Amino acid sequence: MNDRAVVALGKIYKNELQVSEEWELYAENMFPGSPHTIISPVFTININANQTTVSFTEIDVSPYDERSYKKYAYRKGASNGGDITVTTKFGAFDDAVNYRNKKVDTILNNVFTKSISIGELIKSPEKEILILIKNEWMQNVSEINKKLYDTYESLDKEAKKKCGLSIIVQKGPDSLFVADFEIFRTALVKDATQGLSEFGGVVSEGFNNICSICLTQKEHLHGFASPFKYYTVDKKGYISNYFSLKLAWKNYPICDECAEGALLGARMIEEELNFYFYGKPYMAIPRLLIDDEDRYLEVFDAFRQFRNSERNAQSAYEDELMTFVRNKKTILISI
Repeated sequence: MNDRAVVALGKIYKNELQVSEEWELYAENMFPGSPHTIISPVFTININANQTTVSFTEIDVSPYDERSYKKYAYRKGASNGGDITVTTKFGAFDDAVNYRNKKVDTILNNVFTKSISIGELIKSPEKEILILIKNEWMQNVSEINKKLYDTYESLDKEAKKKCGLSIIVQKGPDSLFVADFEIFRTALVKDATQGLSEFGGVVSEGFNNICSICLTQKEHLHGFASPFKYYTVDKKGYISNYFSLKLAWKNYPICDECAEGALLGARMIEEELNFYFYGKPYMAIPRLLIDDEDRYLEVFDAFRQFRNSERNAQSAYEDELMTFVRNKKTILISI
């Protein structure tokens, strides 16, 4: 895989996202390319005589699409530790009698705990609100989960396949979504960037040296910034420089700008450039012999049209796509 091509795609993706704050780069769309449904228990903040309480009020069901996904601040996490914020993909209940759901259990037992810890770290007053929400949900888990179950079961078959779970906090006349909380915005950035130079408790950073992607001298270089699994340092035998994890940055030095581009480019490839050939998945990555952002965008748009075309028309469009690629003599396709 050509790293420069991935970084070039990342620059295109960043321009498309039209972000105003860093956290927006790392908020992900749960089901890119198609509208879906998000179910949210609504918690109301009550302030009486200088005492703040939180109460569960209702279940909200709203559409979730290419325009609205940022406010829910979803980011996929580890399979055994929950996602990065309280927004997650939602599905069938494990126990339709007691209304138990693994996603809800993970939010209450893992995600809230991690988020509250981040609140302590950044000294955010939002921490107290999250504690109140968690306690309210746990104390009324049967009632809230039953309403979640009823709401989920009321969806049609297709809506159930693409459904998310989040929370909404009502503060006076304002509805606060996950992205309105500094704690969750910080969690997004922290998750996306903390592993660039740290692995297994070891920090690997270089300074004033050459980036392996842009081939220019940069002040700061990361040792673990590759977003792809083909590069790994989880075994000592994979590390040169005397098997020293601290010196891993010399194997694959990546600067701040290229690290961001690689991360976003990998996300664009996973969301927009994955295809199937006789049931086998593959990713098509356009690579120009001469770097040209406008041409990268032109080629990417062609692939996007192919991916979004009707399945029964793809064979005809595939011929057009290959003709387009053939006529553009500066294009190579990496698969």
